[in-house]
Formats: sequence, structure tokens, C-alpha cells
Amino acid sequence: MKEDYREELKKFKTRFSLVLESTKTCVFEVELKHRNYTFFENSNEIFGRTGDEILRDLKEFEHLQGRKRYEAITGYFFHPQDYENIEKADQEVLKGKSYSYQARMKHKSGFYTWCKVDVFPVLEEDVPVRMIGVITNIDSLKKENLKLKEKIYFDNFLRIYTKEYSLRMIEKTLETMPFQFHALIIMDMDNFKDVNDTYGHSEGDRVLLETAAQLKERFRTTDIVGRFGGDEFIILMCNIPDIECVRKKLEGILYESRVKHGVTKSAGVSVFPGDGTRLDQLFTRADKALYAAKKEKNTYCFYSDIMAEEEPVV
Repeated sequence: MKEDYREELKKFKTRFSLVLESTKTCVFEVELKHRNYTFFENSNEIFGRTGDEILRDLKEFEHLQGRKRYEAITGYFFHPQDYENIEKADQEVLKGKSYSYQARMKHKSGFYTWCKVDVFPVLEEDVPVRMIGVITNIDSLKKENLKLKEKIYFDNFLRIYTKEYSLRMIEKTLETMPFQFHALIIMDMDNFKDVNDTYGHSEGDRVLLETAAQLKERFRTTDIVGRFGGDEFIILMCNIPDIECVRKKLEGILYESRVKHGVTKSAGVSVFPGDGTRLDQLFTRADKALYAAKKEKNTYCFYSDIMAEEEPVV
């Protein structure tokens, strides 16, 4: 009877291993009180290490206490930018709840693999004492999704945000940062049609690429830079200290001698919240300022400047 039991157990483990291998899945267990990892199965798939290797590596952190030990173990397994997800999962498990999240897991060779992690608490007398985790390799699926998102979010040619995504991001910024100052800029290329007519569309494309690259370089990563139309761009400078910083930024961009064939740029600016608290208001007023700038070309204009000029003299 005992031999039959051992044989069945062996068969079960073989089947279990085959399922994990075929689904690119790793299973692990953690003792929660001291955060001791006690078990790994099919860890090679994710980490390039056997379970025994991982458990041996983790022994190096046993002398650490508290937060230092937690951070050392987290750094062993995860990408630094995903730590917030791991902490959230741990908090939920300690409440006795299951949790699922996505994170990049660190392979032995140094690269990271996108994974889906499902964690489940094991309770004793209603107290979570252990955590069972299931790690599934979703790297190819995740990267494919990121490519699809790029097609939606980015202009395929200029590699800046599309019009639709830019507007969505701007609206979200205005909603989530209502107590800061922001500057909405609509920028248009002067004499661009002449380039296409004189030098051909391939040269026009080159000028567009140079302009997009310039805008990406000159504006901050926290700003939103998108293509609004053929040769028109929309930018939101987020959380600006004052209007003067916008003036300096535009002066540097407009007067750089980086575009060819006499093409210059004009820009209209409206400021949140003074010129409007909604995107449609800001856009209409920045567009009006752009119209004024286009009369002169190679310059910029603030909506507030137009309003000051239109105020009647008393």
C-alpha cells in the first residue's frame, strides 16, 4: 500500500511538473512571519535558476532585518519600477486576500521577463501564515500589447503622441493637477507647403522629423508633445512656475536654426487656469493666439497679450 502511494505521488509530481513547463509557470511558497521562501517549482522558466539555487541565494539575506531584508529580497526577484505592485500584493495577502498583478522578474542573465503573479494566503485559525504564488510568463503577450498601444498612442512617423492621445492626456492632467499652472501651446510650421511644392514630399518629411525631434528634445519628459495635424503640433507644459519660463522655452525653439528651406514656426499659448479651466476653452484661445502669431510668422503669442491689446483705453 505504501509503495502504491509513493508511486501515485511520483506520477502526480511528474504531471504537475509537465503542466508547469507547458504553461511556462512557476510555483513558490513563502512563510510570512519571517518572509522565508520555502519552495520553488519550475523556477528555471522565469529566473534561469533551480529552486535550490534560489533558496541558497536567499540565505545571503538572512542576516538582514526588517525593511533592509525585504528590499534585498524584492530586488533579487523584481524590477525596481514594480516594487509598488509587490508591496500592494503583500498587504492584501496579510489581510487574508488573494491578489494578482503584473511585474518584471529578474532572470539570472540580467534581463527581465514580464510575468503575471497570482498570490494566495494560507490561513491557520484565520491568520495568514503562508503565501502560495503562481508566476506565469506573459512576456511575449505583454510586449505585443505594448506594440499595439504604441500604434494607438504614437504617431508612427514622427514618434510623438497622436492627436487623440494627446488630448486625452491633457484633459487628464487638467483634472488631476487643478492647482498648478499649465501652458497649452499650438505650434504651426510657416511656409511648410512651399517645401513640399519646391523640394518634394520626402524633403517635407525630413523637415517634419527634424521639428518633432527638436520638440521632444527641448520639452521636458513630463510635458505632453503631440502631432495635432499635418504640420501642426500641440504641447502642454505641465506645472510651470510662471509664464516667463514658457517665453524662454519658445524663444529657444522658434529661433533655433535647425529647420531648412525658410521654414519657421509660430505658436499660440493659453494658460491654465487664467485663460480657461477646460481643454476646449484653452484650445480655442491658444488657436486665436496662433492666428495672431501667424500674421507675423516666426514668433509666438499669448492669449493674454491679445486680450491686453483689445482692452479699451480709458
